[in-house]
Amino acid sequence: MKAVLIRAQDDGKQTLGHFFLFNGANMLFKCVTLELPDKGNQPQVSCIPAGEYTLKPFDSPNFGKCLTVEDVPGRDLIRVHKGNFFHNTRGCILPGKDFQDFNDDGHLDVTFSQGTLGNLLQFVREPIPFVVIGV
Repeated sequence: MKAVLIRAQDDGKQTLGHFFLFNGANMLFKCVTLELPDKGNQPQVSCIPAGEYTLKPFDSPNFGKCLTVEDVPGRDLIRVHKGNFFHNTRGCILPGKDFQDFNDDGHLDVTFSQGTLGNLLQFVREPIPFVVIGV
């Protein structure tokens, strides 16, 4: 199994992307993602750089069951956790079903994040390769 995040847009305030899980050539799961913008991999204010990492299940005291991204140079505590708005992340990745500006602030948010994360966790039960493309 392998996870791929393809970033589509960084508007300086947030980064929107598309997340996929593959088993060989078969796509098992897909969702959208919300991250902070690229600010040079600075902790808590930037998304992580494009690259190859490891994604594994994690039980966080702050977020409960989630995923952790390992092997990020100069960073730690990078999680894939529930949240809907760019201010819910401090360098982490928020999964969702779709994009929608449901708080009317002019920025797209992710919908159904908790349910999307729950579905994702059903597939990722052990460490897997994680490739981040773009931005």
